[in-house]
Amino acid sequence: MRMKRALFASMTMSIVTVLQAPAQESEIQSAKRVLEETAQAYKSAVALHDTLSYVVTAPASEQETKTEEYSFGPNGAVSVKNALLEAVAVDGKVYVTQSDVPDRYVATIFSGDFGADLHRVAGNSSLFEPPPVAMHSGKSLDACIDTFRFNLLAPLRIAGYRNVPSGTGENEIRFIADNGELTVAIDAQTHFFKTVSFEVRPPNAPEGFLVRVKGTFSPRVLSGSKAMIKFTPGSRSAVENLTDLSSARLAAGSSAPDFELENLDGKKITLRDLRGSVVVLDFWATWCVPCWTALKKTDALSRWSSVH
Repeated sequence: MRMKRALFASMTMSIVTVLQAPAQESEIQSAKRVLEETAQAYKSAVALHDTLSYVVTAPASEQETKTEEYSFGPNGAVSVKNALLEAVAVDGKVYVTQSDVPDRYVATIFSGDFGADLHRVAGNSSLFEPPPVAMHSGKSLDACIDTFRFNLLAPLRIAGYRNVPSGTGENEIRFIADNGELTVAIDAQTHFFKTVSFEVRPPNAPEGFLVRVKGTFSPRVLSGSKAMIKFTPGSRSAVENLTDLSSARLAAGSSAPDFELENLDGKKITLRDLRGSVVVLDFWATWCVPCWTALKKTDALSRWSSVH
C-alpha cells in the first residue's frame, strides 16, 4: 500500500511538472516577444532623448537620487551623461568628459559598439549604456538584456512576465541574477520603458544587506535640429584614458589640507591629530561598484595594520 501511495505521489509530481513547464516557457516567450517589440520601437525612432531618474537606497545610508540623461540621433550618434561623466559618440569618435576637469577630455575611436567603448574607457563606473541605446543600435536581445545589469547585477535570466490589468497599460518583466533581481515595466502602447526597479547584494556584504534602486524613464522622440548630437572640444586638450582626467586641484606629493570628520562613535577626528601616522582616507558610497572592491582592499589593509 505504501509503495502504491509513493508511486502515485511520484506520478502526480511528474504530471504537475509537465503541466507547469509549458506555462513557464510561455511566460519566457511572451517576455521575449514584448522585449523584441520594445527593441523595434527604439530602433525605429530616428532620434530620442530620455532621462532615467532613480533613487538608490541602502541600509544605514541616506537615499541617493541620481539621473542619467541619454540621447541618440541620426548616423549612430549617442550621448550619455550623469552628474560626473559624459560620453558622446559622433563622427567616428567617442569623447568622454568629467565635470570637475574643465581643460581635458578623452578621445578614442568609436568601434560602433557604444557600450563596449564606454566600458573600455570608463570601466565599471557610474556611467552605463542605457538599454534603449543598445536596442536602437540593433544589438541582439541577449546583449540588450545584459545592459539592464547597470554595472551592478550578475547576468540576468527572465523569471516572469505579466500583462498588468487594463488602466495602466503596462507589460511587466521580471529578471533574476545570482546577486539580485530586477523588474522592468514597458508601456503597452509606445513600447518604451516606463519604470525599472531592482535590488542587488554587493560582494561579501552581510546577510540581508541589499542595495535597492527604483527608476523612472521619460522618453521623448526628437526631430529637426533637436536631434543633432555634437561634441565641441573648445580649448580643452585630448588625453588617452580616464585616469588622465583625474582632477589636479591638489598636486600629488603636496601636503593634505587639514580637515575634521566624525567617526562611527560620534567622536570628532582632525588630520592634525594624526600627524606622524600613515593615514588612508577613502570616500565611498554603497551604490558605487568600484567602491565595493576598494572597501575590501581597505578592510584587508586595516586588518593587516592591526597586527603589525
